[in-house]
Amino acid sequence: MLNRRSQYTPEFRAEAVRLYRSVKREKSMRQVATELGISNETLRSWIKQDHTPVGEVPTFEELDQAINTLGELFKRYHLAVTGVSGSITPTTTFSWY
Repeated sequence: MLNRRSQYTPEFRAEAVRLYRSVKREKSMRQVATELGISNETLRSWIKQDHTPVGEVPTFEELDQAINTLGELFKRYHLAVTGVSGSITPTTTFSWY
């Protein structure tokens, strides 16, 4: 087996993956690969090898809202299970600010 060196830099690979992920709703993988002058399979393998987190990281406000929503759901669950309503004091508090 030949151990040949890649003709593409790590920066080019990362940029190709980032580009594909940013336009994948508008363009196919084949279209992006063609525009970059690489094969579809090459781009596909780079995407498989990339372990960069995909998606947006939630803001603190979004996390805070999610925690509040979970608290409300817990209160409803507690009421349904125990039949007791009222204030439930959490044992752990979170402060994001």
